[in-house]
Amino acid sequence: MKFFYPTLVTLAALSILLPTFHTQGMGSIVQKQASTSDNQTVPHNTLPKEIWRSIIFLALEDELDKFRCYTLLPGHTKPNYSTTFSPDSKTVLTKLNDNTAHLWDVSTGQQLQELEGHTDAIDSITFSPNGKTILTGSCDTTAILWNVSTGQQRHILQGHTKAITSVAFSLDGKTVLTGSCDTTAILWNVSTGEQLHILQGHRLVITSVAFSPDGKTVLTRSQDNTARLWDVSTGKQLQELIGHTDRINSVAFSSDGKTVLTGSDDKTARLWDISTGQQKHILQGHTLAIYSVAFSPDGKTVLTGSDDDTTRLWDVSTGQQLHILQGHTLAITPVAFSDDGKTITIPTRSNDKTAHLWDIDTRQQLQELKTHRDTIILVAFSPDGKTILTRSNKTARLWKQRIWNKETKDLFIKYYPLLRTHGLYPIEVTL
Repeated sequence: MKFFYPTLVTLAALSILLPTFHTQGMGSIVQKQASTSDNQTVPHNTLPKEIWRSIIFLALEDELDKFRCYTLLPGHTKPNYSTTFSPDSKTVLTKLNDNTAHLWDVSTGQQLQELEGHTDAIDSITFSPNGKTILTGSCDTTAILWNVSTGQQRHILQGHTKAITSVAFSLDGKTVLTGSCDTTAILWNVSTGEQLHILQGHRLVITSVAFSPDGKTVLTRSQDNTARLWDVSTGKQLQELIGHTDRINSVAFSSDGKTVLTGSDDKTARLWDISTGQQKHILQGHTLAIYSVAFSPDGKTVLTGSDDDTTRLWDVSTGQQLHILQGHTLAITPVAFSDDGKTITIPTRSNDKTAHLWDIDTRQQLQELKTHRDTIILVAFSPDGKTILTRSNKTARLWKQRIWNKETKDLFIKYYPLLRTHGLYPIEVTL
């Protein structure tokens, strides 16, 4: 259904005159417009001030952009590259360069917990799948398991000899994985804090770790230009993914756990068969390094972000390029699909101080998020898809999705004719 929004200037004036319209002239305006549109008289009290105000401000809010910035998380005045939402989307966790991590209420932007205990910078943070535990990895060579409700430490995981660069929880929450500059990864028991297996084989720093969806396999990425797959139960190496000719910058599992995606400085992304360790497709098209890769929730499409100022969509089954998303002016860093699998937006983060949202079906840009005054270094969707966190070198901002619920939509449809009173200029909008 299509409608026309009045110009913002006109609506701004109307919003200022709301009390006057409601108490003096609203009745005649309602009756005049209703009689010309449906030949029925609408009583004065049919359009209370609150409804009129709501309709006007719906139109004033950036012509209904999909997301609006609603809060700024304080204290983020230094570079911070790690942020994650809780599984229930109600809290967000950030790390600061003062050796602490902070837990925030998404709805209010208020700090809930400050996690203190590391003696050096925290490099990686994550929630357990049930949201009750937090895992942090630090340059002080330790990882710490924290109780979310109390902010107290559960276990200190000691065993690495150099900085921990990456951490991950298994899907059942019983095991965690840490990767380190000491070239090893370690599997740990969450309930006891004890080591289960040390994964050895990489020749250089391990920069990323991840569990497969079924929790039976883990993936490690290293500066030695390889990614490796390991058996969780035995700690034995299953596959070494060899093929890239330069550093691997990003890795991802498909939702069914059968395929791995890697992106590299060699300008290619590669799809790998987990069972054989063989390449399925080489995704070629970027002209500079690929810094970020992601699978769509259904596993049929992948996304790559590159230093060549583009983000590209690819078909997993064929390895063919589907579309080039352009609009950023500098290098594109981590990219992501919305987590609920139902939305059709893609946030990308960029050095041009903006983040862009895209419609996958139409390949059209939906919105540009631009309130930061510095480079955006991270974009994260909440699991429910209703909130986005954007993080620059100095600020963190939360964006809430605008939702046309049935009540709001019905009110707009009912009273839409009033917004065209006195020849307001239209802007077409589709509901």
